[in-house]
This record gives sequence, structure tokens and C-alpha cells, in this order.
Amino acid sequence: EDFNLGSELMVGHKVGLSTDAETPSDGLHRRHTNWVVAIATTPKVMQEVVTSLDEVKTDVRRLKQPRVVFEVSRIGTAPVDGYCVEGQPCTVRLRLRRDVNALDCRIVPGSAEWGFVNPRSEIFSQAPRLDDTSGSNLGPAWEDRIIRIMTPAGLQPTANFTFVASYTDCPGWVKGEPPLEYQSEPVPFTIRQVGE
Repeated sequence: EDFNLGSELMVGHKVGLSTDAETPSDGLHRRHTNWVVAIATTPKVMQEVVTSLDEVKTDVRRLKQPRVVFEVSRIGTAPVDGYCVEGQPCTVRLRLRRDVNALDCRIVPGSAEWGFVNPRSEIFSQAPRLDDTSGSNLGPAWEDRIIRIMTPAGLQPTANFTFVASYTDCPGWVKGEPPLEYQSEPVPFTIRQVGE
């Protein structure tokens, strides 16, 4: 069968070209120019498509990232004495476990910060650890840990105890990206002033 320039394989609208204009005396030249423009812009369009696909892949990959790394029991986590005193060391019993979706996550050494958040201000006040901070791996079963912190000043009578840390190697994370940062679920602690 003869190759037909007017066949649907070559009709301009297949690539978004207008074909309903009158054909000038140099119609063949005009048609040729339109196809050159279409071919010249195709790499740019293709690059935009590839970029969009890459963004979708990244979004899908990040959906695999765990929602939390550790689950903290609001019932089993509390000051050993029932309260912490501002400006004084406080011994805390932690009851926590690693989320099953975060078993592969690895903490960035030195990234953990312990502290309190005042409910009305949402400002994080650091509570430095006073004991060994080397830590150990936790599994998906609940475990109790005892830690000792320095209670910061300026806390409200009830302040939320929490910790923040950065992690790598989690599902959905790839090497070269910044570490993922997670904050534990806040647990209300009773705070007293010195002398109360």
C-alpha cells in the first residue's frame, strides 16, 4: 500500500497540531515546519513526563515510611516518684516497644533529645540524660527501661514528656536522603516546683 502523508498516522492533531487552517501556496513547507516544531519540543515534553513519573515514584516510596518508630505506653511511662521537680534530676520509667514497620530503622548516633513540651506553648524544653545514653535495640514486645533526666525549669504543672530522634535505613528511605526524624507520643507528667 502506498505511504499516504494524509493517513491518520501522520495527521497533525495526533501531536496537538492544528490542521484546519487554510493551506498557503507553500503548504508543503508549512506542514514540514509544523512537524519540525513538534519533533523539537518532544524531548522537553518527554523530560517533563519522566520528571513527573519520578516524583510519583518518590511519593509512593515515601508512603512505605513508618508512621512511628517507637510506641510509648501512656500508662506504663511515668516518673518513678509520681512527679518530676523543676531543676532537679528525675528518674523515669519508660514502657515502650518498636513498631513492627520500623524494625529496620537505625538511630543516628547522638540524635536523640529528651524533653518536655508545655501544652499551651508547644515549645520543646530539653531534659538532658544523666545516665548511660548508649542504649540498646528494642524489639516489637513491650519493655520497661529506667532513665534519669534533668528536669528543665519553666514547665507548667502538667507537661508532656517526649523524645525526638533521627533514623536511617527505614522502609521507604534511600541513602543520600536526610535522616527521618520522629517524635514519640507525648506523655503527661506532673511537674512540681522546688519545695512543694
